[in-house]
Amino acid sequence: MPRLVPSPNARNLGDRRADFRDARQPKVQGERSNGRTTYETFVAKILGSPVSVGTNRWRYAWEEVVVKDDHGIATPSAKRSSRSTGTASEFTYALNLCEMCQATSATIVGPGVTVAGLPSGFSLQPIAEHTCVIMHAMQRRSGRPLFAFSMPNAIDGTCT
Repeated sequence: MPRLVPSPNARNLGDRRADFRDARQPKVQGERSNGRTTYETFVAKILGSPVSVGTNRWRYAWEEVVVKDDHGIATPSAKRSSRSTGTASEFTYALNLCEMCQATSATIVGPGVTVAGLPSGFSLQPIAEHTCVIMHAMQRRSGRPLFAFSMPNAIDGTCT
């Protein structure tokens, strides 16, 4: 039996089954509560090579995955992905929230790394392919979808 969680529209606690929804079912996209758009969260895997969208900022291809009982991952048959979420545009790719607030000068990058303090030959790296992230599906003010996750970037390079 699926785990049940309170339904956003729960009113009558007499019939508990009617007042709860299956926890595996996502919230309704665009549902409003107190004037804010809600979002849904799911597990996703980063795919392929990221595309640079500025200094130390990238956009990422992704696909939805589920965590299996043996702690592995599986791709569901009806999955969401950057390839199936609408037209092939920047809006279907995911952004890393940790990268979004980085200054254009890139003197300090998320989460709080001073670039001048990095050894010569080292730099911030994009999130690697096959990394699993907690993805948030949101809606931009324009109504277009926004997919985002938050993960600190690795720093890598070679000693010179």
